[in-house]
Amino acid sequence: MKKMFYMMFFVAGIMIAVSDPAAAQYGPNYGSRIEEQDEWLYGKPKKVKNAAGRGNMEAQLEEFQESELAVTSSPVGEGGKEEKKEKEGAGKPAGLAEERDLRGREGVSVFAKDTNETAAMTEQTSAEAAAIASGEDEIIEAGDLLEVNVYGSEWMHHPGVMIRVPKDGIAHFPLIGEFNFKGLTVKETARKLDERLLDGYLIDPQVSVIIVQRSESARPSTYSVSGSVRMPGRYPFYENIFLTDAVNMSGGMGPGADKNIKVIRDTAGEEDVTMIVDLDKDGLNFLVRPGDKIVIDTIGTFTVYGEVNMPGEYYVKEGLTVADAVLNARGFTPTAARNSVKVIRKHSEGKREIFWVPVAHIYRTGKKSDDVLVENGDIIIVPESWL
Repeated sequence: MKKMFYMMFFVAGIMIAVSDPAAAQYGPNYGSRIEEQDEWLYGKPKKVKNAAGRGNMEAQLEEFQESELAVTSSPVGEGGKEEKKEKEGAGKPAGLAEERDLRGREGVSVFAKDTNETAAMTEQTSAEAAAIASGEDEIIEAGDLLEVNVYGSEWMHHPGVMIRVPKDGIAHFPLIGEFNFKGLTVKETARKLDERLLDGYLIDPQVSVIIVQRSESARPSTYSVSGSVRMPGRYPFYENIFLTDAVNMSGGMGPGADKNIKVIRDTAGEEDVTMIVDLDKDGLNFLVRPGDKIVIDTIGTFTVYGEVNMPGEYYVKEGLTVADAVLNARGFTPTAARNSVKVIRKHSEGKREIFWVPVAHIYRTGKKSDDVLVENGDIIIVPESWL
């Protein structure tokens, strides 16, 4: 009998060990002890009945989300507006619940929408501002003051070419000549000038046009540049143009040009006044006036050959003598015949005159009466000494 009882007890133990190893190890009350420990650590779990048969954990999660996001609606004022209030999470920022609710229902964040719209508006505004700032669509009219920069040219950018658009719109532009600015937009003007300059003048012009001043009532006036310049002609006048600017706009001085420039100014009924302006000293200070006639004379050249250190062609200057001309050629060589400097001069009638100047004697005594003024076309020869 006892053997039978022990046998049954042994079989029951084996069955418990197979079905629940933890209970076999820790005893039959192991599960209840774990539940008591969880209840002590985390609190008693809520039992939620769910019609769909889902587990307690999923139901608890759903209840937590509903309690976190739930809002109550109550009418406010006469307009019947609704005020949303959070049931839980009183310390959260305003609008957070609404954002979460929209994200949960639509999958889109309110702040993401605002960010995208702001970026799009910013991009559009920036494009419009750039167009306005550049002024590319502005139409050029008579009286407008333009600054045209040609970055492919060394002397037509910063400062650029300043042009006051005449009444008929046709103004002179360096290299290309007459150009009709009136009625074109800034962008069209830059493009057409670029095309004209590409046609045999510059390799890469890179033209930009800026309307510096709008002036509907401005009456275009002119001044003229003539003589030894690359592009003589009549140019539109604008405020604060200096003599150096006027010379540059006419293409610069030609070879042999005199830097002592003649300016003939109309004095309103009285006799014209003629002024001589040194371009190097006063060119950046002398203001051009409407109606001025700027005349650049050819100063002429002379040539020095023979026993000098730097033979070649030189410009004639006012008051220059043969002794000065030798100094311009860096003086005599050691084998030069210094008192036998030969001068060959051609006259307009075709006659040829030859005379000798004792340059070394002039240097030694300072007797200027023996010296001779140099004229345009003179040929000065310093022979070699036989001694």
